[in-house]
Amino acid sequence: MEKFTKITTGFVVQTYEKDSAGKFVCTAQEFIAGDDVQFENTKGEPIEAPEHEYQPFNMTMTAAEYTIKEQCPDSVPSEIKVKVLSEGGQIWIQPDGYGEKCAMNDEGWPVGIEIWQGRLRLIIFADINREDAQIIDLEKAKETARMRCNWCKKEIETDSIKWKGLLFCSQACLDACRAAQ
Repeated sequence: MEKFTKITTGFVVQTYEKDSAGKFVCTAQEFIAGDDVQFENTKGEPIEAPEHEYQPFNMTMTAAEYTIKEQCPDSVPSEIKVKVLSEGGQIWIQPDGYGEKCAMNDEGWPVGIEIWQGRLRLIIFADINREDAQIIDLEKAKETARMRCNWCKKEIETDSIKWKGLLFCSQACLDACRAAQ
């Protein structure tokens, strides 16, 4: 057997405190394991408890609160409180007063970032009246994706010189490459 699932029945205990706006927010949580523990193989069939290392039931609160401010000097100054939560390998952002269609008010996290199939992407619920999210692939934002001249390695713009599938920053670099062929 290469893999199994351990199912532990128990209780989650959460502590709530009032924040600066007078809302109760969860400030701590812990899992209290019960006596009922079951083990299953990858087909979901019950198995005897395999020998394994103990894994604690850590439930850490990782939400942080920040304030973002209007950046345009010509606009009226404004601020929005934003919560950031790291959960299950994803990061979620919850601006105060913003949400998503399938969540109650103050429950939605309309902006997320995750790795999906090896690619970094944003998940954005841009319209409170629609269930579907916009997915923005960030792979072209990778630092290694910068376009460089195939001859001098200088960073280049999209309107660079192209020749045989290669990019060049100037006619001089293209000529040098041709001469070296």
